[in-house]
Amino acid sequence: MNTDTPLYKAIMESMQSTFPELTQEELIQSSAGDGHWNSLAHLRLIMKLESTLGIKVPSDSFAHLTDLHAIAEFLERRAA
Repeated sequence: MNTDTPLYKAIMESMQSTFPELTQEELIQSSAGDGHWNSLAHLRLIMKLESTLGIKVPSDSFAHLTDLHAIAEFLERRAA
């Protein structure tokens, strides 16, 4: 994943504001099952990304967006 893109930076900014207690490394390693990223936090992150990027993420996509890589791929496909 190219970490030098505006999309990646927007994702990281959204994650950092949603999970301020985590370091960037912890954010990158986050997954739905790690205790930090529970269902509510997952929803908060998706809502923050929608707001930051001005998009709507279909609710049927939530279950697949379980880590940074999956979110970035979803948003990259959407932008293409």
